[in-house]
Amino acid sequence: VARPPDRGTPATTTRDQGAPSPRRRDQGAPVQPAQARGLLSVEAPGPAEVQVDGKRLGSVPLAKASVAAGNRRLTVRSAQLNYLIQRPIQIEAGGHLELKLAPKRGQLRVLVRPWAVVTLDGKKLGTTPLPPISVYEGPHSLELENATLKVQKKMRITIRAGKEEVVKARLE
Repeated sequence: VARPPDRGTPATTTRDQGAPSPRRRDQGAPVQPAQARGLLSVEAPGPAEVQVDGKRLGSVPLAKASVAAGNRRLTVRSAQLNYLIQRPIQIEAGGHLELKLAPKRGQLRVLVRPWAVVTLDGKKLGTTPLPPISVYEGPHSLELENATLKVQKKMRITIRAGKEEVVKARLE
């Protein structure tokens, strides 16, 4: 008859006797495989920069860029064409998401008293009154200047797709 070990003496077992091996600290935790990835291709009017979750991936056309799988935030920005497209995307592990994007436009109407030279994103558009201007959606810088009155106003505006943004200003 085997006697149980004395409380002061540790029990000794070996693996070949079928006893469980000692537990390591990481045992029981799931093994994390390398992060799952998918591919992303983007076409849009260029030149434009493509970012996912704020990380630059390259320029359009972007072909088969490796991106971590999951819900992501896509940004396509063209400084030259003055547009910004932002949208959520879903990257499937092992999948390939192909996007053909076309920035949408809105209207800008500038109403100034008495008058102003209008500059949008560094490009002079003319002197008010101006007809409504078709502008890509997104944020823009607008400058109104009346040299006679020595008045200049600068502001940031956001154009929404399919909407009209009306800017009213008095330069007196």
